[in-house]
Amino acid sequence: AGSRAGPAMAMDTIVPVLFIPGACLLGIAFAAWLWRRVARIQMHSATGKQEYLLAEEARGEEHASAKASDIQEAISEGATSFLMTQYRYIGVFMAIMAVTVFSLLSMVQPVEGRTKESE
Repeated sequence: AGSRAGPAMAMDTIVPVLFIPGACLLGIAFAAWLWRRVARIQMHSATGKQEYLLAEEARGEEHASAKASDIQEAISEGATSFLMTQYRYIGVFMAIMAVTVFSLLSMVQPVEGRTKESE
């Protein structure tokens, strides 16, 4: 009843069939190009010694491990706090929605003369 024929139909079909996979392939090619660009970066110092990315690495393995442990504890504490706040908001939202849905459902009146047996 609502079908179209001709070039307009072909265009409606070609666009998603070609555009979506093409955009995906373009995105993958761009990501590969960025990866190769970053992988080519070499870290060398002027003196030829190993260059440290973090100052803590230069101080030694124990100091770096202690600093990493402190950072991990701070991240864990922040994540737990964030999740508890989210759970509180979601709980309040769900309670309000439950009251709203059940209130709206309680206002529904059955159609005159309709019974469960007629369904």
